[in-house]
Amino acid sequence: MAYRNPRHFILITKKIIMNIKQLVKAHKAEKDINVAPRILLVIYILRDDMTNKDACHLLNKSESWGSKWFKRYSRDGLNGLRDKSRSGRPPKVPEHIKKKVFEIMRKTGSWDANEAQEIIEEHTGVKYTLIYVRALMRKLGLS
Repeated sequence: MAYRNPRHFILITKKIIMNIKQLVKAHKAEKDINVAPRILLVIYILRDDMTNKDACHLLNKSESWGSKWFKRYSRDGLNGLRDKSRSGRPPKVPEHIKKKVFEIMRKTGSWDANEAQEIIEEHTGVKYTLIYVRALMRKLGLS
């Protein structure tokens, strides 16, 4: 059996205890319903010495889910338990064309969403829903 330095063991234990305290505090303050169970997973594994399988069973999650999030925690710390941003699908009409169309609308006076929808389709060939057009108008300060 290899010799283990007790001082090294104590330092590692103190570090884990500090991490657990930080995790418990973060769990209490967490507002994101997706992140809270991920924090609990790590707490169960580190503090309660549970296996990934047991912790996932307690959280009603799959083992692969637990492995993924514990690896991310191990690699990135508490920030690793948050979702990464996703780029999503690119818009059908580029931003600069939308702004150009709405600049035309600003110059010509007040427009309602129906007229804006027609102008966008006329200039770009894309027909947005009225809900989306209203959201764009709000974003650009036109409504």
